[in-house]
Amino acid sequence: MLVSTAPRQPLGDRDAFIADILARGAAVRAKLPPGVNSDHSDLYDEDGLPR
Repeated sequence: MLVSTAPRQPLGDRDAFIADILARGAAVRAKLPPGVNSDHSDLYDEDGLPR
């Protein structure tokens, strides 16, 4: 279970909401080991189908 300690932003404040999402992504990225990425091109052929 994931527990967030960050205060929630009201959904009406779009800029704050987007900034919150970007900050959370940066926090996750900072915890990943070097060289980790989301490139899954080795799993798909040139037509985008699974190998």
